[in-house]
Amino acid sequence: MPAITVVPRISATETYTDNATLARTGKRTDWITQVSPGVSILMRGGRVRASIDYSLNLIGYANGSRGNQTQNALSANGAVEIVDDLFFLDFSGSVAQQATSAFGQQSLNGALVNGNSSEASSYRLAPYLRGVWGGQVNYLLRQSWIASSSEAQSASDSLQSDTTFNLSGALKGPLSWNAAW
Repeated sequence: MPAITVVPRISATETYTDNATLARTGKRTDWITQVSPGVSILMRGGRVRASIDYSLNLIGYANGSRGNQTQNALSANGAVEIVDDLFFLDFSGSVAQQATSAFGQQSLNGALVNGNSSEASSYRLAPYLRGVWGGQVNYLLRQSWIASSSEAQSASDSLQSDTTFNLSGALKGPLSWNAAW
């Protein structure tokens, strides 16, 4: 039975800024309140290894420099052994704020008003078969799917798929062989 550790958390920050809109002229002062509840989950043992960390950032602006908003933050990855020493599944996922354009206004604080920021997500699922054939040949057959999306109008969603097949084995002495497709 896997060991599961769950650690809830909450943090709060209060920020005063004299330029909440990051403008060169017409600067606006504001008090920005950020409350971030979250949870970390760690699973180890048995056939499962997984780490998941999620938080929801709730952001409020006292002087209205921007409408109140929420931002998600996720970091997840793991592996599951579905059939002993044969069939496995790897997975990962992330959600974070990122700059929409490398040439636009950059901000280290996601709570400041910045039209060059959007929430982006990426998820990966990769089932695979791995084993030894005839006691001589190692094989690996993996199918991967990666889905990416962004809230930005200029960014496009994507779905990528990749299949790999690898055979390898030992020759006499220190020599070995490998074939991949």
